[in-house]
Amino acid sequence: MFHNMKIAIIGGGAAGMISAYLLDKAGHHVTVLEKQDKLGGNIRTTNKNVVVPGLAEDLFLEGGVIEFSAKFHRFQHLMEELEIPLLPVDIGTGLFLENGQCYLSSIMIENNRKGWQRLISYFRYYGLQLSVFSIGQRAKKSKSQELRPLSMQAFLNQENNGTSWLKNFSMYSYSIPFEQIANLPSELGIPSIRDYMLAEWFRMKGGTYSYIEKIIARFSGTIILNAKVQSVERKANEVHIQWNNTGQSFDKVIFATPPDQVLPLIKQASTTEYKIFKDWKANHAQTIIHTDAQFYKRFKISVPSPFDFFETPKGWGYNAYLNDLCAVSGKTSYFLAYNMESFIDPQKIISVQDHHTPFYTLEAFQSRQELMELNGNNHTYFVGAYLGDGLHEGAVVSAERVLDQLSTIQS
Repeated sequence: MFHNMKIAIIGGGAAGMISAYLLDKAGHHVTVLEKQDKLGGNIRTTNKNVVVPGLAEDLFLEGGVIEFSAKFHRFQHLMEELEIPLLPVDIGTGLFLENGQCYLSSIMIENNRKGWQRLISYFRYYGLQLSVFSIGQRAKKSKSQELRPLSMQAFLNQENNGTSWLKNFSMYSYSIPFEQIANLPSELGIPSIRDYMLAEWFRMKGGTYSYIEKIIARFSGTIILNAKVQSVERKANEVHIQWNNTGQSFDKVIFATPPDQVLPLIKQASTTEYKIFKDWKANHAQTIIHTDAQFYKRFKISVPSPFDFFETPKGWGYNAYLNDLCAVSGKTSYFLAYNMESFIDPQKIISVQDHHTPFYTLEAFQSRQELMELNGNNHTYFVGAYLGDGLHEGAVVSAERVLDQLSTIQS
């Protein structure tokens, strides 16, 4: 007979809430401890878990996670179960250099260029495609064990506009500063480019936070917001968690936090835990929802693409066109930007969102398998996108893995 356990999940982001849903459905008594005053982690949807005074109530703009790949098979299965409609979005990009040159995708060319300018733009676009073709062929043939010891820069092994384009995709995916993408593990970045860049993409009707709302509606456990966890003490037969100067004991604890937050919470971390988690650092990113389209005029662009890359005085940044990605109608253009502060009129900023994500390095990423093998030791488990592809599919897979491991425990 299956043993129903008292399980604490520290962190109410994607991995934490998916774990909570799966374990609650399996009959466990689940308590989610979230240190912020809202759930969702890096999911930030206006009029859902982000409040913007004066914004129309039916305007669902994304300040974090926006779209999902059709190759997120486990995630799609979960969305079907939660009865969340996934609607297709067209994906295209522009690459805008500080020197005034630009490379436009076919969507941007058709929307913004005519006559000879259209032909010239296609010539430049296909030239860019050819520059990355050989890299794409190598990426298709590369296996995880071949990529494991390599950084992105070591794999790409060149510097040109094509590799800048590829690295920008990784910057967009993981919100790590462009200048740090060279050190991104190839085992993470190359499969992401290979598997997702040319895939079909979907959005959620009503905003990304809609699926968290569906989970909450079906969840019978306890959710505690503003829960500042002070310590996690693992004992012989239980785990005692102290938060907000109160405490409670549980059978198991699941860390659904960024990995750099684990060691400060654990009392008497094991030698292996310390060895693994000491290498994980924090990445602090900031996104801006805004309505400023002026910087496109320099490049004679009247219709932006779903997400564009700009070379700025502070390095590369991206600007996502939310009217396309969030199906927003009307004359006002809405955008989500990262590292674009120098281009945006402060008067046209709607919302600023701070994000805490993993900072991926070779040393930290190579410890993932050893970390997953720790699951179950000292009544402790770990979930998170960083244990997979770094995206939502990884969050689901890690949550399902822990469910399977707990399912083997018999009363």
